[in-house]
Amino acid sequence: MWKQTITVPAPYDFAHALARLALDPLLAVDLERQRITMPLHLDDVKVPVAVESIGTKDAPRFIVSGLHPERQQEIIERISHLFQWRTPLASVHRHFQATELAPLFARYEGLPLVLDFDLYFCLVKCLIHQQLHLKVGYRLTERFVKTFGEERDGVWFYRSASEKAHSFRGGMKAIRFLNME
Repeated sequence: MWKQTITVPAPYDFAHALARLALDPLLAVDLERQRITMPLHLDDVKVPVAVESIGTKDAPRFIVSGLHPERQQEIIERISHLFQWRTPLASVHRHFQATELAPLFARYEGLPLVLDFDLYFCLVKCLIHQQLHLKVGYRLTERFVKTFGEERDGVWFYRSASEKAHSFRGGMKAIRFLNME
């Protein structure tokens, strides 16, 4: 196993980045130790790589460790890209201080845009999440139209803007719809 210490330009808010990554139950994130072990696919080789913060937001330093010492430089390059270690976050922050987004960038100063670790699995994850959201979207749309719309010859129509939407009966239907009865 090899280890390498990496220093990146400040500010860099690894704690916030890890909190976002911790939402994915498939990632091995240890918020207390400020550590993540991620799955990297290098060609056909599956390589677990650990990144642990040993610094602070104002003095960011990391220990990267993994197997396959012959691919250490390739792994470091990939990790640097995924965690945006070469992106000058201070200049990004300064740029947005002159915009309407200044309060947001002040709140999340040094938060990198962490990329997904593998493009294929990112695509798979997006498709799965998209399908779940589409099903829910279709289901809710169907319920809405069948509650407030109209069926003609087996075809459902949305209620038009010119139709009365504030009738007592419509109001009661809306309450039932919102309560998911």
